[in-house]
Amino acid sequence: MAQSETSFADRLERARQIHSATLRFVPAFAPADLSLAGAAFSTFLQNADAANLSVSNALIDWKDTVASRSKLLAELNARVLRANARVKSNPAWASHVPTIKALADKIRGQRTPAPKPPKEEGAAPAAKREQGDQSYADIKNHLDQFTAALKKITNYDLNAPVDITTASLSATASQLQAQSSLIASHVQALSAARAARLAMYDGPSGLGAKLKAIKESVKSQYGNGSMQHNQIKSLRI
Repeated sequence: MAQSETSFADRLERARQIHSATLRFVPAFAPADLSLAGAAFSTFLQNADAANLSVSNALIDWKDTVASRSKLLAELNARVLRANARVKSNPAWASHVPTIKALADKIRGQRTPAPKPPKEEGAAPAAKREQGDQSYADIKNHLDQFTAALKKITNYDLNAPVDITTASLSATASQLQAQSSLIASHVQALSAARAARLAMYDGPSGLGAKLKAIKESVKSQYGNGSMQHNQIKSLRI
């Protein structure tokens, strides 16, 4: 079952509590597996914390790029509306109005559901096209057609505001494509970071397995009803 970002942080905190308790045991905690005690386990916990940070950073990168693309689309919609109005404002361009308006409507009317980041899984999945990304691909295609139609209008660019010239709109289409590609790469990075973290927490030698082994080691060394065992037995792993 997928776990929330908070659940990983909580598990790590409980692991730190167990480790901190074992460091104070008298006589000193001496498990059969030396990786469960002292500096070795401290290093493992630091690596688990680094895995959490890697996921957090990858998620931030994904969210930032998605937000940037959404902002670009909002700006584009306003510019397409102005370009359409410019064409309609000149009677000499009346024959181009139906085509320009139809394409403008397609751009501005395209549904763009927000893409979702990959869920927590045991391995990095193959790249998949999200519905939201498909919508942006359609917008880019419509924008290319819109710009091509504007280029057929004699003197459209003459004295036009810079941000609704054909060159500017073409550049925006390239930006949309670049941001969609970047989002896809962030999805893969996030998926890989989550898979690595999941292995560190729930793999055969992961955090869960190590904490179970620590509890067994404490029972073995100090006894099931010992003060040492009572300090850690109630902490979930």
